[in-house]
Amino acid sequence: MSCRLMVLPFVFCVGLAVCGSVAMAEDSPLDLQAIIEYGVKHNPNLRVAQKSIETEKLGIDAARSDMLPKVNFGSGVTRFRYPTPLTPIVIELPLSSNLDLPDFERTIYNASASFTVPLYKGGRIVRNLRIARTRKALAEDNYAASVQDLVYNLTSTYHKILQLQKLLESNRAQVEQLELHKRDVQAFLQAGTAPRLDLLKTEVELAHARDGVIVVKNNLEAAFSLLRELMGMDDTSPPFSIVEQPLSQAGYPSHEEALDTAFAKRPDFRAIARRKKIAEDQIRVAQGKWLPDISGNGQYIKRA
Repeated sequence: MSCRLMVLPFVFCVGLAVCGSVAMAEDSPLDLQAIIEYGVKHNPNLRVAQKSIETEKLGIDAARSDMLPKVNFGSGVTRFRYPTPLTPIVIELPLSSNLDLPDFERTIYNASASFTVPLYKGGRIVRNLRIARTRKALAEDNYAASVQDLVYNLTSTYHKILQLQKLLESNRAQVEQLELHKRDVQAFLQAGTAPRLDLLKTEVELAHARDGVIVVKNNLEAAFSLLRELMGMDDTSPPFSIVEQPLSQAGYPSHEEALDTAFAKRPDFRAIARRKKIAEDQIRVAQGKWLPDISGNGQYIKRA
């Protein structure tokens, strides 16, 4: 999942996935926990990743079906110009007067049932089943990685909004201070104790401060739009505000411990190993096509 922000670019890292449901009220304040719960439940990219897991489950069933026998049923009607025997005529020597001739009909109905049992296909059946199971595990790893990316992006956007809100308050306070200073300079100018250059400098600083307020407002609006997009909201979703959440006092592991945990548990790192395993099995499946296929077949036909 990619994330864009106008002030600070995001870098993907490991996050904490939290599942749940959030009831969204009109202009309701949300903390970071509620934002993550809502985003994990409604983000469209996560729903697509979850559907991929269900698709790979069906792939396992399809691969397992290759191990089962195949049964076919058929029927038909044949119309001949002349009467035709239902079964082949058998003549045994020496000829006798009591010949057992079959029935002759112009219209013949037939029904058949056949089955095929695979016995050996060069190991392709077992390896295809293993590939299907690995694909399902790979889809689960991709889903977990998408959840972690989403949690990190939501957290980064949440803190960026808090930063912009504090910056907006600071810029507004600066504008108010410069407006008061401008009135003082105008009074000094009328009294003749200040040069006009001081008034020009104050007006320039005031215009720059007001421009800063506009820029921060635009960045704040864009950050809220990005947060709504990450949460899976559309234009009809109600507006909301965010509240600051106390920082966690939990400790962090050392550099070595963090690396060991990342190599063991990061889903994207596990996904690379699974892709390698799938490629190796696909090579063996291709090599198995050089070997013969052995199967058991049977058929029953009834004509009437």
